[in-house]
Amino acid sequence: MADSINKLPTDKSTINHDEIKIVDKIFKENENKISNIMNDFRDAILGAVLYIILSMPMVDSLLKSFIPIANNSPIFLMIFKAILFVFLFYFIRNFAFGRVK
Repeated sequence: MADSINKLPTDKSTINHDEIKIVDKIFKENENKISNIMNDFRDAILGAVLYIILSMPMVDSLLKSFIPIANNSPIFLMIFKAILFVFLFYFIRNFAFGRVK
């Protein structure tokens, strides 16, 4: 059987700011389940949204107007879209999502 809380060893020292932060981080009680789900799936949702946007025909025509080699080869268009996806994903994930807490 477990020890009673009253019998556990304690000291009389005061709690410092770092210890309060650690306890708050471990025992978050104010977060709801929806925000936990959104935080867990944020990268997947971001990837899906970027994929949908980059799959639009108007993005293809915009890229073809800026990159002439993409007019002749669909492979080059796909490569440029993949590079754009990686840069956008990295930028949004690290800079835009990084500031949201």
